[in-house]
Amino acid sequence: MFLILAVSKSAGVVPVQFRRVPCDRTGGIRFLVNGNPYAMLVLVYNVGGARDVHGVAIRGSSGGWLQMSRNWGQNWQTSTICCKGKACLFKLLLVMAR
Repeated sequence: MFLILAVSKSAGVVPVQFRRVPCDRTGGIRFLVNGNPYAMLVLVYNVGGARDVHGVAIRGSSGGWLQMSRNWGQNWQTSTICCKGKACLFKLLLVMAR
């Protein structure tokens, strides 16, 4: 289907219809931490169910909670490196999807 849309002469915005389907995931929420010396990027995945991640906060071993901003999809970023080489905690705001 994608190849038919991609080769189409009508370039530009392609309307896409989708719907949510129930999904029971096992193993708990997972985090993939990436970054560089100047910023940290965290991918939150395996959320499952009908929940959406609406907020992420991070806390290093010292200091308070630091709110992260959404970068793209479920990638969350911060320009402050608060847990380089240390343990860190995540706090998520999960909202039931419509």
